[in-house]
Amino acid sequence: MRTRPLDAVHSSPKTSKELIENGFAINVESSLVRCFADSEYEAAGATMVPTYSWPNAPLDHIIIGTKEVQIDRFPLQHLHVYAGHFYKEQTGSYEKLFYNTPKAVHASGLDSMMYEYHSSLLGTALAIKTWAHQLLHKDVSTMPPMPVYSNSEMVVQEAQEYLRRGVEFAGRLPRTTVVGAQVRCGSSAVHACHQLGIPDSQIVRWTQADTARPGPYKEILESDILLNCIFLSEPIPPLVDFEALRLPRNLSVVCDISCNSHAPYNPIPICSGDCTFEKPVLSIPVQSGPPFESCEDAAQVALPSIKQLGSWDDSPVWKQLEELVYEKLQTISETKVAPRAML
Repeated sequence: MRTRPLDAVHSSPKTSKELIENGFAINVESSLVRCFADSEYEAAGATMVPTYSWPNAPLDHIIIGTKEVQIDRFPLQHLHVYAGHFYKEQTGSYEKLFYNTPKAVHASGLDSMMYEYHSSLLGTALAIKTWAHQLLHKDVSTMPPMPVYSNSEMVVQEAQEYLRRGVEFAGRLPRTTVVGAQVRCGSSAVHACHQLGIPDSQIVRWTQADTARPGPYKEILESDILLNCIFLSEPIPPLVDFEALRLPRNLSVVCDISCNSHAPYNPIPICSGDCTFEKPVLSIPVQSGPPFESCEDAAQVALPSIKQLGSWDDSPVWKQLEELVYEKLQTISETKVAPRAML
């Protein structure tokens, strides 16, 4: 299991112990910044190996990591399991490997989305912090970097304090629109709003029925915060665009929890860049870290699929994903990319 700075993990000490009990040999790269200490993995029976040693691992080892691997410095030779974002034709998606547990489709037809709740919680918390920060400081460029949270309770407490100060200044709670409220990501965002202190009366839930008519939508401008939680595989009219932002509005914060900014179906074309831990907010000119529980929950969700990797070619989970891989490969023309690695 490889490491990546400021990322979550695919296997916690608890799930590593269970994998070892099921006959797997687990090597874990050492890390000083991971929320789980090396000693916890050692206590579970895992073997610790040096950081970034996975490129030199034996070829029969399966490399597990949360985010994409670098493919520009050497040819990839291992079987990699990692979370990628390339099923919506995002920029660079044609150059990535396609084995991807968060979008592994199980026989039941359900997606094993590992980080939905915690992504929604963190995104909603950041949106609330940004709303309050704008009121108090008038300049989002002064937003501090995202801290490394030890657990989700720290996220909740910090956001609640920002909300309290924002409400004290504005004299009201922020009105929040959640687009995609009927899906798990959206329902998680609604739950996060409640958890952070925004009552149901201040939450506007939008579903497919609301976006069936052409956008952009003036109603969204009436809210202070927009949380985008929709999964797109085809174009839709924009939820909001630059022209709409020239109209009278309350909207001051847009949080793209779905991370569609690099997809051709981006429903929020005012944003095409990335936020980072160091710079968590982008300022849009107009004429706008993972907790312990996230890692443990994600590891538990990934565990059943990882257990089947010993005979992945006979596993319905991995075979369905392989079919999805080749389905997406059929959409690649020779002019888009020269494949560097194939499964």
